[in-house]
Amino acid sequence: MMKSGLPVPIVCTRPFFASPAIERWRKWYADHAFLDETATVDNRYAKSIEYFQKAAAIYTRHNRTDWLTYVNLNMGLTYEQMGDRDSACRAFERSAENYRATARFGPEIKVAADYHEVLASHKKHVC
Repeated sequence: MMKSGLPVPIVCTRPFFASPAIERWRKWYADHAFLDETATVDNRYAKSIEYFQKAAAIYTRHNRTDWLTYVNLNMGLTYEQMGDRDSACRAFERSAENYRATARFGPEIKVAADYHEVLASHKKHVC
């Protein structure tokens, strides 16, 4: 979906790539599921990060700190799942910075009500 010519954030990428269903249905996913022909079951987390980085570059160019908040949060969650604690912590910190920048735009720009709880929980566990 597009809004103001910008792609909507890729918030479903990490949950899809991280889904336990992929392991249970490994063969089917390997043969049928990935539109990106370079994506595989084994490199799906790295591909997720690649797509988040592409989205982050677009949103940065357009100063969409609201969407960057979620891109970086999901990137941190993916790094966490990959076991890369340092990268996860850096992504969580970028997400928090994006949130603070978004708050300066005023109350018309909102983030999810549970954003702070999710971020705090994962930062406490990982960082």
